[in-house]
Amino acid sequence: MERNIRLSEKMFMACLGAMLLFLLLHDWVPLGLFNDPASVRRENTTGELLLVTVVNGLSVDILLLLAGLFAGKKISPLAQILVRHPFGPDLGRSGKGLAVAVSFRRR
Repeated sequence: MERNIRLSEKMFMACLGAMLLFLLLHDWVPLGLFNDPASVRRENTTGELLLVTVVNGLSVDILLLLAGLFAGKKISPLAQILVRHPFGPDLGRSGKGLAVAVSFRRR
């Protein structure tokens, strides 16, 4: 099955990638006005910096992995209900949320 990855999905993954890159570098490499690695190293040991970098990087890595896995795939009816339910059945006056919920219950 071919995946049709939309521009919005590509942009989302690109932003996650940029965020990951910044998270990995901001405590280690001078980035001009954005950080001061010398003062960070004075306050924290190398082990603490490594731990914080890995933990923060993993959270964005997991998001990036999930975004890549689901990019271009259709959403299942159950996922549509879970996403749309908190916002109510009337989504932009189309009524698709309620129609999906009713058609899913019939199966």
